[in-house]
Amino acid sequence: YILPGDLTHDLPPKGKYLSVYKNSLVVSGQPTNVNNVSFSLAASEILLEKGSEAFPSATNQILVESSFGDRISAIASLRDSLFVFHKNSIHALIGEINDDQGVTFISDLITKEGQLGCESNSSILEISNKLMFLSRDGLYTIDTSSKLEELSSLIHPLFINSELKLKRTVSKAWTDEQLIIIQIPTEGADNNNIYSTSDSLVVAYDLVRAAWLQWDNIDLAGGCSVFKDKLFFNSRGVSKANLSCFSKSETEFDYADHAVPIQFSYDTNWESLNEPTVFKKFLRLKLYSFDQDKDFESSSFDLRVSIQKNYIDTDTGGILFDFGKSAANGWGLNPWGQEPWGDATLSFMKTKLPTGKSNCIKLRFSNVDINENVLVSKYELEIAAPFRTEIKE
Repeated sequence: YILPGDLTHDLPPKGKYLSVYKNSLVVSGQPTNVNNVSFSLAASEILLEKGSEAFPSATNQILVESSFGDRISAIASLRDSLFVFHKNSIHALIGEINDDQGVTFISDLITKEGQLGCESNSSILEISNKLMFLSRDGLYTIDTSSKLEELSSLIHPLFINSELKLKRTVSKAWTDEQLIIIQIPTEGADNNNIYSTSDSLVVAYDLVRAAWLQWDNIDLAGGCSVFKDKLFFNSRGVSKANLSCFSKSETEFDYADHAVPIQFSYDTNWESLNEPTVFKKFLRLKLYSFDQDKDFESSSFDLRVSIQKNYIDTDTGGILFDFGKSAANGWGLNPWGQEPWGDATLSFMKTKLPTGKSNCIKLRFSNVDINENVLVSKYELEIAAPFRTEIKE
């Protein structure tokens, strides 16, 4: 039992990483005791404690060591578990760590093979009742059952870059836009000033569509925060840092970087009908643009579709789709009252594809026009089915 006179009310130990678990302040990443996890006592009427003030060194700490000899790299809590990360392993602390009656808790090693850990404490976010963290092989999630899953499997090749500074990863959940934004910087140095370069990796995960986007025109290496539903981010430039934010006027002017257009590009998968070596003919393409919520910002937009064939990453042609008023013959082109069809815009467009046979096809949708958002609901391909070879008896 702990008596009121047994408690010490010194300052908490110095550490890089802070978390809250079971109403206790948890401190780790100490400069000298690198694998120590210290935690405060909880509030107690018996002990006359207000909570998060007493750090008894004799009882309220534990060593969590890695068999690879590295130091703790991150800590984070998720409901009934406190996860302690090394670069090559993960431990889970479960139980009442702050019970003044001496009730013990357990520390479990989750990744026994020592292949998975966390590279950056600032990469950890809670999404969909799981913790997301950056390992040396990409982004993973872990839940309270200690189930590990790779979140970034679809973009795994992007992380194969030895120039990425994993330790300085920055991540943020933009709840209002249902996005998770992560930047892993590449760095340069000039006059003892370390700055992020244009080769940094910036990706955004769409929580609604479970889709990844890659951004290449922002720098949030200096940190980011959400204030009044707007995302503010700080860059780390060569000679200065700029504080910027995303415009949220909900108009077409949100889709410009001052006077410069925000470029958009989306590549589909290679479509081969599960027959990658059999020739087939791709006949027509139909694009749909349904504004079901009636909140699309741009009254018109142009969409360029580039075509690639046979697994060769080179455009063989391009088609321009005009989803503007001119395509629908609406008001704005002629005086009032002369157009019998009103100002309805098109919800879909179709076109013939270049003739000839090919093994597969990939489409690239792009737009480089200022003050234009793009709305593509879905697309369809009309394909002449390939001849399937059979064994003759």
